[in-house]
Amino acid sequence: MSFIGLFDFFFSLFYYEKLDFIEGAGMRISMLAIGNELLEGISESNSRFLGEFLSREGFEICRNLVVRDRIEEVVSALCYLSENSDVIFISGGLGPTDDDITREAFRVFLKKELYLSDEILRKIKLKFESKGLQFHEGNEKQAFVIEGSKVFDNPVGSAPGFYYKNEKNEYFIFPGVPGEWKEMIKLYLPDFIKEWQRINGLKKFSFLYHTFGISEAKLNNILRERLKGERVSFGTIARQGIISFRLDIFSETQKRANEFKNNFPFSKGIFHKESRLDLPIINAEIIHSLGIPKEKIYLDGRCSCCRKEGFASYRRDGEKAGRMVLIALKEK
Repeated sequence: MSFIGLFDFFFSLFYYEKLDFIEGAGMRISMLAIGNELLEGISESNSRFLGEFLSREGFEICRNLVVRDRIEEVVSALCYLSENSDVIFISGGLGPTDDDITREAFRVFLKKELYLSDEILRKIKLKFESKGLQFHEGNEKQAFVIEGSKVFDNPVGSAPGFYYKNEKNEYFIFPGVPGEWKEMIKLYLPDFIKEWQRINGLKKFSFLYHTFGISEAKLNNILRERLKGERVSFGTIARQGIISFRLDIFSETQKRANEFKNNFPFSKGIFHKESRLDLPIINAEIIHSLGIPKEKIYLDGRCSCCRKEGFASYRRDGEKAGRMVLIALKEK
């Protein structure tokens, strides 16, 4: 007897609505990651963290560029992003070494000056002293400030971040070390997000649906046809036999968004609104999707069954517990 699969699920198939509404859906946000190492095998993770952080507030990253530690490359990228974005996040290149050129590149791009801040230099030296580290001459480079910018203190490392705004764009420049990047995003970005939400008129209402028994391609075609002409965006994702899709409804008021949601054209047998489907059925579909003929898969209405052709068992321990499902088939 060969074991086809062991599936441990702690979920049920369900229809779910994310009812909280979010403002400020129309801003174009981009990111620029700077560093040779990011193009030589080191994974760039800061954009992922930023994307997840922004998505919880109703915003999204439109584009993400990665460039080498070359002033001309950074300036070229900034020119492009500034023409196609409202907000640009810049990661990396704020360290004390010769290849940390972000301040200089931003100075060239803006045609501004850099100046040494005695206050920032004092804070950096105190950080080194408190950690028992030696302050080197190169660390003084981290105390230079871009003319006209707002300085963000670094709660983790030594290099501060910057914020610069002109009549067209907003720029956030943070250290590229992931731990420092994350802490500074969490510390400083919420106040800006509140302001973005206030000044942008459209609100975004998000609704998440889970479906079963339909292919991702077919679902995409149905949604594209039924949502044609609507102020709605959607996206699908396939995972272990479940096809999920999210509707983002852009509306001036919550009432209008709810009206659209309540009139959304569900089709019986395609979009499932039941609170639960039996997990053995789901597992059977998953196994079938792996190439096992349906006639080779056996289900039973009891908690467990044993036949000469095969064995199936699942159990549930407690009302809110998950189920362990085991399906085994006998090879011919």
